[in-house]
Amino acid sequence: MRDIRRPDFMKEAMNTKGHTIFLELLLAAAVFFVGSLVVSVLQFPFMMLYMFTNEEYLAMLQSASIDMETIMRIATNLPMWLYAVSLIAEIGWIAVVLLYCRFIEKRSLRTLGFSKKKCILRYLAGAGLGFAGFVLVYGILLLTGSVKLTASPENEMTLLYGILFFIGFMIQGMAEELFCRGYLLVSLSRRYTVTGSVVMSSLLFTALHGTNQGFSLLASLNLFLFGILLSLLFLRFENIWLVAALHSIWNFVQGNIFGVSVSGSAVLPSVFGTSNTAGRDWLNGGSFGAEGGLAVTVILAAAIVVLLRLMRKQGYFEQIEPVPNMYSAQGNAWNPQNGKQPAGNPAPQRKYENMESSPEETPWRYQQEREQAQNQVSGFDQSYFKDDK
Repeated sequence: MRDIRRPDFMKEAMNTKGHTIFLELLLAAAVFFVGSLVVSVLQFPFMMLYMFTNEEYLAMLQSASIDMETIMRIATNLPMWLYAVSLIAEIGWIAVVLLYCRFIEKRSLRTLGFSKKKCILRYLAGAGLGFAGFVLVYGILLLTGSVKLTASPENEMTLLYGILFFIGFMIQGMAEELFCRGYLLVSLSRRYTVTGSVVMSSLLFTALHGTNQGFSLLASLNLFLFGILLSLLFLRFENIWLVAALHSIWNFVQGNIFGVSVSGSAVLPSVFGTSNTAGRDWLNGGSFGAEGGLAVTVILAAAIVVLLRLMRKQGYFEQIEPVPNMYSAQGNAWNPQNGKQPAGNPAPQRKYENMESSPEETPWRYQQEREQAQNQVSGFDQSYFKDDK
């Protein structure tokens, strides 16, 4: 069996306690909920400003006739400046993830992928990849006649909107990458294979967009592939700056340059306008935007194949030796109570007196991987283990 090689920052993260997948996802849901709550608090003053300057809302208050349908319509038809503010407010989500990982998980910024080495160049490289990737997608849509490009966008771009949305998407892209890749992917890898962790974190990334307008089966596939691609780039370059920039610029170019809906969002102020050709939703994505169409599927799948081949050539995959399963249904496992070892299975060679998990809780394979990883971390105390006498 082959698996993606663990980067150094992922090995360092193995010094902290890993959890079962159920508990890991439960903790991630809690972090997401708290982050969303903080974002809502940051948005609240601006939402109140909008509501109390809305003539229809004020008229309703003066007449003392509260109509919930009218309130919902006003709250969902937000002005573009408030949409930009909502993106910028996701800085609160970033803060929650950082605080949780630092003080609860006891992880350093390095284990989240924050590397100082070539961080500016990596960010610029990611931005270039994001720009090139969506331009290729849009080129397919134009060549197939699935969309029409116009010089008259639905919402005209101004300098102020350009600045606000650029900053907003920089923050939003980092927030999603920090949560799904820097935090969840690395946390899962402490107990599970890197490949399995990539798949699980990409599934959660897909689920985060499941309530968006126009979400479809093809959209879910594309979001999953996007998560896989960003995860592989994250592991290949050992850097969160690159994937955050790719994600941010992809969204900015999509929404604010070409006027395409970003994952089901409202059409944003843009340089150009885009209209979808009727009957081509399977290619242009319909109301969900290009990410719900086959053009994105083709580009993402091709990028993943190319990246995987490059990683194989560069030695980013390694062989994992099969080891006995402690939880075999046939009872083919070491019994920690009596110390007996079934025939054919090697006995454990270490005691786990100071480990965070006991042999009853953690498979021997995980302990082997953990020991190998910890021995590579600088400053690791070899007295952590005691030889059997």
